[in-house]
Amino acid sequence: MKGILAILALLLLAATASHAQSSRIELAVKPIPKWLHALSLGTSLLDTANTAYYRNYYGRNFYEAFPLSRPLVYQPPSHFVPVAVGIFVGINVLADRMNRSPRFHRYARPMLLLQSAGSSWGLAYTYSHQKPLF
Repeated sequence: MKGILAILALLLLAATASHAQSSRIELAVKPIPKWLHALSLGTSLLDTANTAYYRNYYGRNFYEAFPLSRPLVYQPPSHFVPVAVGIFVGINVLADRMNRSPRFHRYARPMLLLQSAGSSWGLAYTYSHQKPLF
């Protein structure tokens, strides 16, 4: 758990430090639309809330199919939910930083769209694959 929090802190620190070293030339790029941030955060929060609900509802019978999130999901909800929200907010902050970069600005919007698509897929997968208890 401490390792995950340390990785998140390092990612946010690296994003801030890389922005501080950039030149003062302002780019003529459009800011990321607010609806895209809202879509990204909304789908991610729905996926997290849905997973936490089914994890609590099924208890030991809950199964997470995605191997990268399996160690995180099997933690108690008081550990799982804040870390998941921190990851989603970190991705949105990173997308904002990338949008200001002359090199990486073209990847900021697709990153948010991929996050929304992944969260939507996880939400649909959890709904469709959880079996009734009896």
